Amino acid sequence: MKYDIVELEERHFIGLKKTVNLNKPEEMKISELWRDFSSKNTHIPFLNAPFIGLETYNSQFSETKEFDYYAMGQIDYFFEEEGFVTVTLPPGKFIKVEITVKELFEGVIPKIYDFVRSLNQNIDYVLDYEEYPININMTDPSSKMYIVLKLK
Repeated sequence: MKYDIVELEERHFIGLKKTVNLNKPEEMKISELWRDFSSKNTHIPFLNAPFIGLETYNSQFSETKEFDYYAMGQIDYFFEEEGFVTVTLPPGKFIKVEITVKELFEGVIPKIYDFVRSLNQNIDYVLDYEEYPININMTDPSSKMYIVLKLK
């Protein structure tokens, strides 16, 4: 797998949130969240930066299989907007693993965690995200994107 380890500064994002349960895949509907986000965000001053699909995990994730998923765009400063959630990602070390759209839909994320552990990297299990390049074509299975994990 192709990857880079990067230091990132604090960043602010705004978007929509949905709690997801891996034991109930019929209720996930993440694509619907993205459609909803796309139709509601026309007035938000996003930076010219990739959109992200942020996943945050609490300490009970192993038992409950529940996590929060956010469809988000990057903003220059923290502000609140009715109907949206604003999140500040902490600064630090991250690993960006290049994948294709096809691999995302085939469920590559657990394999990426295994790969990163095989590199002896210390993963911070609180968040990860999909990074969608600005010009990504989600209908092209070979389009490149990234899975990004926070490292300790």
